[in-house]
Amino acid sequence: MLNKLIMFTLMSSFLASCGQKSVIKQHVATETFAQAYGDGKYLSRPFVIPIADLDAVDSPMPELGLVFGGLTKMFMNVGASMGMGRFRMTLEQPMPEDLYPEYLKEVRIKRVFFYIEPKEKGRRKFSWFNKIFKGKSNVDFDFLDKIAIKMKPMKFDHVESFIPVSKFVDLDQKTTNRFLDLFKEKDNSQFADFLDTELEKEPVILKYDKTKKASFIKNGKYGQMYMVSTTDAADLKQYFLKHEKLKGFFSKIHALKDIILIQLNKDPVLEEKFMAVMEEDAGELDMMGVTQIDECNPDICLDLNVRDVNLMPILLKENGILIDGFINAKEVPASFQLKGFIEFEVKVQTPNGT
Repeated sequence: MLNKLIMFTLMSSFLASCGQKSVIKQHVATETFAQAYGDGKYLSRPFVIPIADLDAVDSPMPELGLVFGGLTKMFMNVGASMGMGRFRMTLEQPMPEDLYPEYLKEVRIKRVFFYIEPKEKGRRKFSWFNKIFKGKSNVDFDFLDKIAIKMKPMKFDHVESFIPVSKFVDLDQKTTNRFLDLFKEKDNSQFADFLDTELEKEPVILKYDKTKKASFIKNGKYGQMYMVSTTDAADLKQYFLKHEKLKGFFSKIHALKDIILIQLNKDPVLEEKFMAVMEEDAGELDMMGVTQIDECNPDICLDLNVRDVNLMPILLKENGILIDGFINAKEVPASFQLKGFIEFEVKVQTPNGT
């Protein structure tokens, strides 16, 4: 029954993803479902979880709800605490025993995307009259110096609740030095393992260092991204999806609470056409409650490099995980909000490869 539930969930999410209509292709060679949406052996599917508010995360896969929720909550808490300067935060996430079926083979974090905006809409240095912003802002990521996020198995002797526990941990000089060592060029690997105090290896899944910013972000790898602030996210998303002049423009459209994130297909011509349509439809956008459109750049958007590691061995080793984060932030803007998303990739082995 559980097998059927996962397969149904994944198949349904494929057909419904990105708001696109499913299309039946004629006159093509017969393929198995795993061949069409995976590598012939595994079914592969990305899941996007917004870092938009601190409410419970609605997981697209019941078996991974605690993993998705715990990691997302950690990034939410990090964003909410960035005004504290240098600190260490941990999140302990207990897991039920025998949670994962044997055909669940891989869970990977593929993208972590941060966007910073003024707490009050319309506080960029340029007004909505200019329609498209170039990232010139009084609220940007210049204050953010370093981030490191690690993850390892954790043994819980007694579990009363599966609600993750997030807490601040004392940051003595020895611990600080160990985190700072992560940013030294020890070898050619940006995500080199290091030993913790218990001499167990734990992977670093994310790092960021402002002094070498270009090597820690992948801004520009994908098509241009825009963050559209609105008072009516549902209607605005449909406006973009159904707009006749914008068909074929988008590779991603996500609703992040009161913001629509738009990622164009990678083509400079599309950027010019998109901006022209926004200018042309300025009156209609005003009526839909659009207050600001930000064109993403490394000042206000960080598309962070993430270590491409399968998390399943960590998830299976014990009955819980520990996520350990180090943040060093200098003087922060007086008022800001951090939003974004985490993209996971899940691989499931299909029954008999079909």
